[in-house]
Amino acid sequence: MLIRAIVTTILLYCAVTTTAIAQGSNDARTRRSTQETPAAEPPATRGGELATIQLAPRNLEDNKRPGGIRGKLTDAVTGEELIQAMVSIGGTTQGTLTDFEGNYVMDNLQPGVYTLVFSYGGYRSDTVYNIQVQEGAFTEVNVKMQDINMVMETVEIVSERVAVTNNVALISDIKTSSLIETGISAQQIQNSQARSAGDVVRNLPGITIMEGSFVNIRGLNERYNVVMLNNVIAPSTESDKRAFSFNTIPSSMLDRVVVYRSPSPELYADMGGGIVRIYTKNVPEKNEFTASLQTSYRPGSTFEDVRSYKMPGLYSLGFYNGSSDVPETMPATGTVRNANGYSRAARADFGKSLDNNWAIRMQQTTPDVRASLGYGTRFRVGNKMVIGTSTTLRYSQTHTYFQLKREDYISGSIPQFYWDDDNYSRNISSGILHNWVFIFNQNHKLEVKNFFNQNASSQSIVRQGANLDGNKTEELRYSLYHENRTVYSGQLNGNHTFEGLHTQVDWTAAYNYGSKNIPNWRQTLLSRVQDSDAPFYLAPPSLPGNLQKGSQFWAKNTEDIYVGQLNLRTDFKFMKRDARLLYGGYYETRKRSFDSRAFALIYQAGPNGVYGDFSRLYVNEADKYTTDVLEYAFAEDKFQGSGGLSIEEITQPQDSYKADMYVAAGYLATELPLGSHFKLFGGVRYEKSEQRLQSRIGTGGGNATIVNVSNPFSIWMPTATGTYRFSDKHVLRGSYSRTVNRPELRELAPFNFYNFDFNFNVRGNDSLRTATIDHFEFRYEFYPSAAELITIGGFVKNFKDPIESIQEANAQFGTFSFLNADRAQSYGVELELRKNLEFISRSARNFSIISNLALIQSEVSFNDPAIASRQGGQNRPLQGQSSYVINAGLFYANKDKALNASVAYNVVGPSIAFVGNVFIPNTYIMPRHMLDLTLSKGLGKYTELSLGIQNLLNAEMLYVQDTDQNLKAARNSADLSVLRFFEQPYFSLGLRFKLTGAKE
Repeated sequence: MLIRAIVTTILLYCAVTTTAIAQGSNDARTRRSTQETPAAEPPATRGGELATIQLAPRNLEDNKRPGGIRGKLTDAVTGEELIQAMVSIGGTTQGTLTDFEGNYVMDNLQPGVYTLVFSYGGYRSDTVYNIQVQEGAFTEVNVKMQDINMVMETVEIVSERVAVTNNVALISDIKTSSLIETGISAQQIQNSQARSAGDVVRNLPGITIMEGSFVNIRGLNERYNVVMLNNVIAPSTESDKRAFSFNTIPSSMLDRVVVYRSPSPELYADMGGGIVRIYTKNVPEKNEFTASLQTSYRPGSTFEDVRSYKMPGLYSLGFYNGSSDVPETMPATGTVRNANGYSRAARADFGKSLDNNWAIRMQQTTPDVRASLGYGTRFRVGNKMVIGTSTTLRYSQTHTYFQLKREDYISGSIPQFYWDDDNYSRNISSGILHNWVFIFNQNHKLEVKNFFNQNASSQSIVRQGANLDGNKTEELRYSLYHENRTVYSGQLNGNHTFEGLHTQVDWTAAYNYGSKNIPNWRQTLLSRVQDSDAPFYLAPPSLPGNLQKGSQFWAKNTEDIYVGQLNLRTDFKFMKRDARLLYGGYYETRKRSFDSRAFALIYQAGPNGVYGDFSRLYVNEADKYTTDVLEYAFAEDKFQGSGGLSIEEITQPQDSYKADMYVAAGYLATELPLGSHFKLFGGVRYEKSEQRLQSRIGTGGGNATIVNVSNPFSIWMPTATGTYRFSDKHVLRGSYSRTVNRPELRELAPFNFYNFDFNFNVRGNDSLRTATIDHFEFRYEFYPSAAELITIGGFVKNFKDPIESIQEANAQFGTFSFLNADRAQSYGVELELRKNLEFISRSARNFSIISNLALIQSEVSFNDPAIASRQGGQNRPLQGQSSYVINAGLFYANKDKALNASVAYNVVGPSIAFVGNVFIPNTYIMPRHMLDLTLSKGLGKYTELSLGIQNLLNAEMLYVQDTDQNLKAARNSADLSVLRFFEQPYFSLGLRFKLTGAKE
């Protein structure tokens, strides 16, 4: 499938490249035939006074060929690069935009004298006259532009201020956008000491990254938030929820990150909180080579003696060699049962063929390590075409060890069971980002972007606790878990400008692939009488039990996603002012296949009811972490046809499913200026989609009911945003929009999965409906300067048919499924601040702050009070919605000393993690106060040393049950703790090397 996708991408690329080259040549000939060489102009204006003009020393390949102009735009005061500023030739429609380092290039110019006009939101437009372009040479024109709000007595003050972390161009983009958005620029990423995309996004206002993969925006959990990688949805690293492993992308590969908090017709519509859009680099301005190495230490994990087991082959590279797969000699899925005629001896022989790797051994963990290598280059083909490429290889190996305490209660406060976990996990990840760009001329560009990540993770859990229900036994459980995940995303993007039509076109053809493989997850259970000093005894049942009592489990999930989208923008005049029309379409199809298989390990008595010699099948308290009893108990010679070990397949028909989904959408929107202060942006998106799933439900005896799910859905989603600018410093916005939230394919499947970490089962609901969300937003924005902003706003979100994970109505034990509530509402206020601290004193000019505060209320409603009482109570908070979010960061940047530092604080208010029922109250995840420190220092021209500390406060992860059922939870109150653990602070030390060459 992967080879087919790559071949398809290559064919598409070749076809589009041929078309674009031909069109680019026609456009270039048209421009040359109509272009007039400007006449000489008077001496330079103020813009010219701040411009540096020189003839570039390196000529083009042929001195008889046309020349060009290139240069850089910066803020006259701060020295910061101005991104996406407009550079045009006076008297013509020919122009370009600066890149994300403030650089611009205008080539293919006939020799002569030119005038350049520079314009940028919030700055005085500058004009530079009498620019001589010679044959086969570039003329370099560097311009320092002035903030329109800044009064400069003399030019000398330029040298008295340094660039701060906040980027002027980013603030300008936020100010001029028709959407409510925020983001972080390439310069801010470089100044921050983020090692990965996760560290970058974590510093954005209003954003929280949970467990390194799940995005929380405005307190809403991951199901309502979307991550985009460049132009398409990022492939999920999980099979049952939205997740993207941000740590798989090094920060050195990031161009910028943008967060959209309000929907728009051209954006992906399956969202409720926001969209995080990650842009990776493609064309370096210079040839560059980077290398980084980082090691990390976590107290309580690093150099600790932990419990582990033998890993499958190729694990150290993140791959899996298939050594633990179900043997090919095993009969068809679901058949290895006594009821199907397989004798004890036959099932024992099948058991011998399994990979019975049960041995638990002590090992000492090593420090974590992360390494990356990057190379980028660009070169010219002929006198017009530029080709650039960048590649980054990365590898990481990390360890986590912690002890976890869990207690469960029913009917408010009656103890159900408790346990202590000894939890060790090891994660290995390797990947590559490989991008190409082909710039045929200033109007036509193609990009090829590839992202591949391979991950292997293992987990060893030794659990000791007591089951207080029934026989009141004390238990010792073992879970040996391993999974491999593969993620690939390939994109072919085209960007085209047709000047005569005043139209810009961009399109994307993409293929995403994801797989998750669980090869031979082993679980077993030993027990003894509670409060006894006797050893734990291994006694698998004589009849098939559940997964917890001795089992081996395999699962594999694969998903292929194909995406095509087309976006067009046409500029026109409305009431003598600039306006634009946006229109285009989107198509996505995904196909998923999930298969699993499970075998229960059972002991069967021999003749006269006698078992084999199992006298060694016990574990003393002192030996529970180092025992070899499991290796002995499940060795090959214990699989006997009589009086020994055998297997019984417990795979059910619903343990496999196939699913697919398609989304087809079209949109039309326009941005109209209504007077000099007011701008209206509005449009509509129409989507038609269908989710289909095929599975079966049965007991495994051959009589299974076929399950066919079909969820067709179509909807018109309008958007309207009004922006009123009192002045360049004061802006008021208001918007309305509608989006959807579809069930995940896993949520529709009848498959029942046991979650060992939380000790509950999860199964889908094939009756789920697509939810719709109406968004109302308003925001006042104040821009004290071109690099600063202060905003305050509010939002209301009305949900129809919101989807929630809930405990099944009559379940006294942990069995979770999904349902649609009738409606829900979330509303709140939000404050954002980006400010340089020079107003305090001149000595603080290198400091800046970025902070965000959101206060949120939410409520879920059911039309039937009886249903409400079974699902966590009437008018309870929306599941996963936090009541507040606080992000605050203090940043220091001193370019002269090559010194950067930051302190970042984040906390998310309490939210319902698990919805309860009449037996079990709601469970809340409590606030966790996170404080991170980073420091970096340049060591010479090419090397940088970095130091980081995460979770400096050693914040506890705590889940609390709403015991008094007042629809809220608190620490140290009548509400009972059900789960708690500490991960300890995380110390990292890194060294980065960067070597750059001359500009192309």
